[in-house]
Amino acid sequence: MENTITWSALGLITAIMLAGFAMLSSRIEALGSSLGSRIDALDDKTTNGINSLGSRIDALDEKLTTRIDSLDEKLTARIDKVSSDLIARIDSTNARIDQVLFEVTRPPRSANG
Repeated sequence: MENTITWSALGLITAIMLAGFAMLSSRIEALGSSLGSRIDALDDKTTNGINSLGSRIDALDEKLTTRIDSLDEKLTARIDKVSSDLIARIDSTNARIDQVLFEVTRPPRSANG
């Protein structure tokens, strides 16, 4: 026999090659699917992480706003009290100055009385 391949041998070789290609194709498809699901999971994790970070930032913003408002109220109350105290002291000082001016500018009392 010369180097001839019979149809049955050729068919067997073709079948083996097709089976190998099919197996390789299904493995490539499985890898692609696995990579796709991992990328989707990574995107979900990233999206969830970003959403979680956004929620934490919003909560922190709310806490800071509440704290700033509270401090602003306390500071305003303190400024009002200090201003009020200063106004009272200034009024008292002005009253004393007016009294001293009255005493100084009033005509002297006579020795008789």
